[in-house]
Amino acid sequence: MGKINIGYMTEAAYTELRQNISEYKQRFIENSKDSSWVDSLADGKVFQNKSYQIDDFTLKVPSSPTDIKTITENAILLYEKLKHLPGYVLSNKYFWLWFMFKRCYTVSLTMMEKKEESSFNNQWLLGGRRGLFFGLISRSYYRVALTVDEDNDLDRYYLTRFTFESPSRFRELTWRTFSSEKHIVMGFMKAVYDIVKTGKERSSCYDDLAKDVSRLGSVKILDMMSEDDIYQYVFAKYKGYLSKTVK
Repeated sequence: MGKINIGYMTEAAYTELRQNISEYKQRFIENSKDSSWVDSLADGKVFQNKSYQIDDFTLKVPSSPTDIKTITENAILLYEKLKHLPGYVLSNKYFWLWFMFKRCYTVSLTMMEKKEESSFNNQWLLGGRRGLFFGLISRSYYRVALTVDEDNDLDRYYLTRFTFESPSRFRELTWRTFSSEKHIVMGFMKAVYDIVKTGKERSSCYDDLAKDVSRLGSVKILDMMSEDDIYQYVFAKYKGYLSKTVK
C-alpha cells in the first residue's frame, strides 16, 4: 500500500456535530457502513488535509464489541502505523475524528457497546476531561503506546495483550492524570501482570490500587519515582488486598 496524507476535522464541523449530537446519533445508527453523511456538515467544510503522511492501511472490523482478539490486533497495528506522528497530532481530537470517520468508521461503530448520546459524546467526540483515553480509537492507540515494552526482545506486546484481555485492569487508571506517564503505567501493569500470573485476580481491587497510587502522589513526586518503585508499591498493595491485610 502507498502513503496518504492525514487530515483534521474542522472546528466548525465538530461544533455542529457536538451541538446536535442527539439528532446526529440516529445518522450513525442508520448509516453503520457509510460515513458520507458527515460530509454535509459545516457547509461541506468538514475535513482539511495536513502535510504529514501515514501508510494507507486498513483495520479489521471486529465481530462485536467483545471481539478482544481483533480489537487488540487493530490497536497494535494502529500504534505501529501512527507512532511516527508528532505528539501534537496524536493528542489532537480533530485528528482522531478524521481518522474515525474516514479510515475506520464501521470498525469504530462496531466497537461501541451502547449507542447512546453520552456514548457518542465520549467515545466519538472525545468529550470530557480525559477525552483521548475514552475515544474508541484514540484509547486503543494510547493503551498500546503506554504498555509496549521496548526492552522485551521476545514479545514487546505481552503487556498490551494482557491489558486488552480485561479492560478493567487499565480502566481505573484512565481517570487519573498520571495515566499518561508511561513509567507509572508500566510499573502498575507489570505488577498486576505478575500477580495475575500466579492465578489470583480480583477486579474489584483495581479502583483501590489506582487510588493508592494517587494518594502516593500526594506524599511523593510520582515523576521522580522509577518504574520499579511503582512496581514494588503496587505489587505489595495488590498482594495485601488479596490476603485481606490491606484496607
